[in-house]
Amino acid sequence: EQRSLREKQDLMIVQQAKMKDNQQAIFGQLEQNTKRLNSIFEQTAILNEFKTEVNQKLEEIKLDIEYLTQKESQNEKNIFTVIATLLGVAISIWVVLQQLKRIKY
Repeated sequence: EQRSLREKQDLMIVQQAKMKDNQQAIFGQLEQNTKRLNSIFEQTAILNEFKTEVNQKLEEIKLDIEYLTQKESQNEKNIFTVIATLLGVAISIWVVLQQLKRIKY
């Protein structure tokens, strides 16, 4: 019976050693997962910062496009006004020339 107890004790020692090995493997995996998770947190922070910068730049571009669209519309109105004015001046000159022709003859 003493031998049986000794065998059981030896078996428990072996099992305990295996449990320690398994525990160390689990701790190793936990450490790797912690490093990976920290890396993900860092990358997420970088991506969030990048996203914020991109959104700010896009907002600036949007404002620039709105400004340029407004300016283009304003320029088209100015061009139309200049053309209308030139056409009016041309018609006035033509009328004056026609009157001058009548006076000469």
